[in-house]
Amino acid sequence: MLINAGLLIGWIVITFLMHHKNPLLKTLFAIDVSFLIYYGSVFAMYLVSMPYAEAIQLDALERYLSSMVILNLLLGAMVLAVVMDQAMFEQRIGRRGVRSFKNVFTKNLYQLTALVLMIFSTILMFSEINGIEYNNTLGKEQLPVQLKQIAQPSMTYNHRKILLVDPHTNDVNNYYAGYVGRYYFFSDKVVGQENFMMDPATFKKTVAAYQYVALPEWHRTFTVMLQKTYHQSYKTGLYRVTSRGLRRVQKITPVKN
Repeated sequence: MLINAGLLIGWIVITFLMHHKNPLLKTLFAIDVSFLIYYGSVFAMYLVSMPYAEAIQLDALERYLSSMVILNLLLGAMVLAVVMDQAMFEQRIGRRGVRSFKNVFTKNLYQLTALVLMIFSTILMFSEINGIEYNNTLGKEQLPVQLKQIAQPSMTYNHRKILLVDPHTNDVNNYYAGYVGRYYFFSDKVVGQENFMMDPATFKKTVAAYQYVALPEWHRTFTVMLQKTYHQSYKTGLYRVTSRGLRRVQKITPVKN
């Protein structure tokens, strides 16, 4: 909407108020067509190349489309800047100067536009900086970063049964923990679980069903049950399941061919 409104207003002002022919309308049409084609290609990728169970849970469509929006914004701004320069400024480079405008109207419009864009770009710059700092702060507590701190990623596809203990209920219910764990450990047997409100016998049976336990973040219930069942106290780490409890390891044992 910002691209369409900016180019359309620019075309109206430069065409009818300044009586200068320009390709802004054609640029707007080309940008909209390219965006629709890209939108269709991304949607086709979801339909053709992605399993339904994954596509229905993957919330990344906006990320793909935002890349094209930023590219179109850059292209539209470049064309608009060139057209504004042609309509308002002296085109003979040798005669350009601080006063080489066509008339007083173009001079005022040029200066006012430059001032508004400078203020707008400054606000966006500070907003982007604050957003990056905020994301970096949150990123330290994200599951992929936490997994990297406790174990090395697996590079070979395997079928290791791994229990990923996640204290965040939403991450487990929306399958986020499971997806992250499967991609990180490259195994289709990774299961994310948050609820460990059970008796020691059930807890022991649950843990024994897996080969490894990944504990990227302290989980109060899991820690208490681990203490009651195996008399062990672990807060974070990657552990191999044994008959006597959990044994800390650094990485998943590679699968031998």
